[in-house]
Amino acid sequence: MAEERGPFSGKRVLIAEDDGLIAEDLRALVERQGGIVVIMAPTTAGALAAVERHAVDLALLDVRLGDGTAEDVARALRARRIPFIVVTGYARDGLPPLLRDAPFVAKPYLPRELAAVAALLLG
Repeated sequence: MAEERGPFSGKRVLIAEDDGLIAEDLRALVERQGGIVVIMAPTTAGALAAVERHAVDLALLDVRLGDGTAEDVARALRARRIPFIVVTGYARDGLPPLLRDAPFVAKPYLPRELAAVAALLLG
């Protein structure tokens, strides 16, 4: 696929998603727009380790990760002032309290919608 300029261009992105097909789709979108996927973490523990070990400019978080929710990951990202987007099939009012006020894109997401939210966060 040809690379295009977009909000992810040159940005290091963490993808915390436990569904392999969705994670790969998110990776393709980020990379198509020139972003760098630092890691794809299907679990809370993996995502937390990535936040500790890697420089990250933006995170894409599913609410449910295989072993729990992304609340602890969101807490760690906020402590480091790393922006994140909640990408989930849940309605906003069904999200855990910590995630309700976060930037949000509903699944099934449209790539342009996700890119628009990323552009707002990344300037």
